[in-house]
Amino acid sequence: MPDRIPAHGAASRYQGPRRHNRWAPCRCDLCRAAWRRDCKIRDLRRLRGAAAYVDRAVVVAHINRLIASGWSQTAIYTTAGVARRTLWSWLNGTVEGVQHSAAARVLALRPVSRTPDLVPAIGTARRLQALAAMGWPVTRSGIEAGISDTHARNLARGRRQQVTKEVAQKVDVYYRQRCMRPGPSACAKTVALRNGWVTAVAWDDIDDPNDIPHISPSYRRPKHLASAA
Repeated sequence: MPDRIPAHGAASRYQGPRRHNRWAPCRCDLCRAAWRRDCKIRDLRRLRGAAAYVDRAVVVAHINRLIASGWSQTAIYTTAGVARRTLWSWLNGTVEGVQHSAAARVLALRPVSRTPDLVPAIGTARRLQALAAMGWPVTRSGIEAGISDTHARNLARGRRQQVTKEVAQKVDVYYRQRCMRPGPSACAKTVALRNGWVTAVAWDDIDDPNDIPHISPSYRRPKHLASAA
């Protein structure tokens, strides 16, 4: 099975693989910024004498309270912006500690009487992709829209089939403000082009899964997408 390479704008993409050399570390502006941000957070936590990780038992206990109140596991990992496999690892004790950022997102969830409403993620993913095609990095869009950068990257990469209505609305509000304005990042445009992402004007109905984007004749479709068409 091929290794999943982290998206641009992730500290792990800058760091590179730890156990093999099947893909190279990235030094683009987005990955450098993510790495610097992670280093500052670690240094600040060390100066404060905080533990490197949150105790897994604390996170699992909160997850169990959420489930007892009506949350589903799907709603938990979708809303918190963590991977399904990560949630499974916590619940089954295959890890001892939880990263602070992921733990904070889970602990911020509150017990409710019903599972949050979920909607298809395709429209939200396309909005983040369209913003990237205009020069707005996915990680920046996510943070400024009010969701985690990890959640935004997973959405843009199509790794989420559903998203909560709250997240969809946050991204839509941000998208309407920025989708027609050129962004500051040439790297984001390059990533978008490499992945075949298109701008807002290419869509008739960005939420329709059957809609096909209008592409200019001068647009060079990436080889891996052209061969699959």
